[in-house]
Amino acid sequence: MIKVLIVCKQLENAKKIFNNIVSKIKNLHLIGIANSFQEAKKILIDEEADIIITTSKNTVTFIKNNFITYNPGIIIIDNIPRIEFDYRKALIISNEKSLDEIKDRIQFFLRHNIEKSQKETISSVLTQLGFSFNWSGTIYLLDSILYAHSYKGSYSFERVKRDIYFNVANSNNTTSSRVKWSIERAIKYMYSKHTKETYKYVEKLLKIKYPQRPVAKQIISIVANSLDLL
Repeated sequence: MIKVLIVCKQLENAKKIFNNIVSKIKNLHLIGIANSFQEAKKILIDEEADIIITTSKNTVTFIKNNFITYNPGIIIIDNIPRIEFDYRKALIISNEKSLDEIKDRIQFFLRHNIEKSQKETISSVLTQLGFSFNWSGTIYLLDSILYAHSYKGSYSFERVKRDIYFNVANSNNTTSSRVKWSIERAIKYMYSKHTKETYKYVEKLLKIKYPQRPVAKQIISIVANSLDLL
């Protein structure tokens, strides 16, 4: 899931963006609607959005002036043909386009800029931990981390099988029990590959000491909560 914040002065425009675009794009999770940058800043401090959809051309400047390392994707829907700025993850769409065309362009942007970036980061972390993507459990673990990251703070790791594995199972056309079993097996295989000397990255990231073996909830929680910083 991709966390999205809508920043728009006019409530009617914000409703139009949500009802006709955000609600119709799979894997988007709305964390809030702000009608000012001041309100947006409060929301972003509490929960960093992966993407900001806005009608203000000043959003890039707002992010640069208020955050140092935080660089969300920014989608600007306005009547301007283009804006000159140095910001890699930005998309400008004319508000004269149809809502369907705007939705399609946003989906393409998300798929090739946001989802790909998150998956690449998690894949790199899991590889460094010693997981192999030849194991189905590693793929389920990646999906679990993506889901947990989107709902950070609003789900319970004590109910991880119900809250996370159920969603991952639905996405992969399998069962929660299969997801749980595969992830636990992948962790077992990962651990068996290590010696005390090769366990340093695991110890550093997961805050454990060899020979302690990590558990699924621990890996999902730490990587999901650290994803924006990795």
